[in-house]
Amino acid sequence: MTGPKQAWGLGLASNLPLEALSGSVPASRVDVAILFDVLPAADLAVPRWQERYRSPDRNQDGTYNVRAAWNADSRLHRLQYYDGVDILLDDTGSNVWASRRPGYPLEDAGVYLLGPAMGFLLRLRGTLCLHASCAVIDGRAVAFIGPSGAGKSTAAGAFACAGLPILTDDVLALRLERGSVEALPAYPRVRLWPESAQGLFGDPQALPVITAGWNKRYLDLRAPGFAFHETPAPLKVVYLLEEHARADVVIEDMSGHEAFLALAANVYASKFVDTERRAQEFDSAAQLARTVRVKRVRRPYDFRRLHAFRDAIRNDVGA
Repeated sequence: MTGPKQAWGLGLASNLPLEALSGSVPASRVDVAILFDVLPAADLAVPRWQERYRSPDRNQDGTYNVRAAWNADSRLHRLQYYDGVDILLDDTGSNVWASRRPGYPLEDAGVYLLGPAMGFLLRLRGTLCLHASCAVIDGRAVAFIGPSGAGKSTAAGAFACAGLPILTDDVLALRLERGSVEALPAYPRVRLWPESAQGLFGDPQALPVITAGWNKRYLDLRAPGFAFHETPAPLKVVYLLEEHARADVVIEDMSGHEAFLALAANVYASKFVDTERRAQEFDSAAQLARTVRVKRVRRPYDFRRLHAFRDAIRNDVGA
């Protein structure tokens, strides 16, 4: 096993090294063991797998992008992807097994592992996760939520380019205490679509691709001029990203009911969990809505206006 790396408040150890975790801080303990190209001894063909989720759209060959299932006998959860990646997790969130077809790149499988699978694993361990990016401003964590394509990672990239430290750009793990919420750091990368890399850096080729099989690129937060926030930070505010046709940036407070609905809609990997854990998520989202401020941000989706968006957020946080 590789030496454990710290991410999301956990020590992750893998039998094969993941490049995405190479810049992470070494961990003092192993909380999660990750085994690639190995599956548990449980009979995976047993017909007692209960399907919990399948993606709504099919590929041209009829396969689903992802299917999730649960086996009560072995107490294993399973995520099966259309391209042959098969990920199993035990119900305690302590062990992960990942298989792939011959020749399938390790880092491609790592995209699934460090995204949906890790968000699911954190939920199994009782940790609330938002599908969010998160920057640190004046020592406080500031999170951005919204549907796919809303600009969460672009927002993280914009703040990173201003020299502000970033906690995560995808899976935001939260530690809820009585009266306070801590945001936990993930790993030192921001993943960006080519158009975002173009808008932030003038050329998508300025950033390396995550892997040869993915179109996304990544910003290394360990590179000179950028910063990764290695320790938890108190969460101050959550911004729901929305677009509008105007050129200005408008920030509005949300009512408690609106805040709860926005947070509940952006809980990470909620479609994979059972009814009992889903109920716990609603309780946690309600607690989060009562503890931190949740605001709506309407801004133009124009890379030339990113500085105005960034300044508006900094001013609002300062106020």
